[in-house]
Amino acid sequence: MSLLLLAHPLFSVGPVFWLSAVVLSPMSRRRIAVLCVATGTVCGVVAAVASGRLYPGGHLPWYGILPFTTALYTGVCGLVAFVNRYQRRMWDLHQETHDARDALARLAVTEERLRFSRDLHDLLGHSLSLIAVKSELAMRLAAADPERAGAEMADVRHAAREALREVRAAVHGYRAVELDVELAGVRAVLDAAGIRCTVEGLAGRAASDRADGPAAGLPPEVRTVLAWVVREGATNVIKHSEARRCVVTLSSCGGSVALEMRNDGVRAGDGPPGSGLTGLAERLAVLDGEVTAGPDGRDGFLLRAVVPLPGPADDAPGEDDAPGGQAPEAAAGRTA
Repeated sequence: MSLLLLAHPLFSVGPVFWLSAVVLSPMSRRRIAVLCVATGTVCGVVAAVASGRLYPGGHLPWYGILPFTTALYTGVCGLVAFVNRYQRRMWDLHQETHDARDALARLAVTEERLRFSRDLHDLLGHSLSLIAVKSELAMRLAAADPERAGAEMADVRHAAREALREVRAAVHGYRAVELDVELAGVRAVLDAAGIRCTVEGLAGRAASDRADGPAAGLPPEVRTVLAWVVREGATNVIKHSEARRCVVTLSSCGGSVALEMRNDGVRAGDGPPGSGLTGLAERLAVLDGEVTAGPDGRDGFLLRAVVPLPGPADDAPGEDDAPGGQAPEAAAGRTA
């Protein structure tokens, strides 16, 4: 800019011109057009007059170059203003995309909580009402008819045990997530977030082409812990990356099964997405598995979990081996 000012007086109003172009960029298109014409006209007149006074013996008088200077400043001013406005709009869209992804993740969590609360209400509503009615009846009959009051309290005890059993079954069902169901849900969520997700099964074919799903034949506890890996990996892809594509691969390697989630949204040098890897490591440690996460060396990020498969002679853990008499998958879900 300094060299232009020294080279010719036509550019003597350059600083004012560029400042005006930047100030105009946040405005509406109609206002930009009107003010650009006004700014270009003023700058063109000033530049033309300055050129005529400094070069009185020039080929053209100052009013001869006025149309040129006015058109030049008006066009360039409008171009700069509209380019700045476009860049600001692109930045706003980028921020809105990030906000939408975060909102989608929060919405999924909220819907899961609402579903759990509805199921819990359906399970406990009737049982608790029955317990309240029968306990009040037993209290009234305690003095007049102790035998009948005892029978009512026996019904209360039975209803309480049934309610406790149903709650345990419900919690077990929420913890023991299924890998095939989780893969289908993750594909839907990632597609909604604008991330193309491909799932590949054990035989090397797309999971959608398999009638029994890619996890068929795996022990229940292995399917459960790998389902948690898929859920955590998908959450990190949505919240902490710029991914356009995600590939989930399930493969067997010797006596182990490996699940890989590879996305193109985390570049080399970036840290691991989120802080859920510790919880995944704890879940996998129950089954002597391991999880690794980091750049894949191809401008992407790789989350890999490996779980050994029990051999024919291995004793599969039963319900009595898990804490609290629960199934192994429920115990694995509680370690996080």
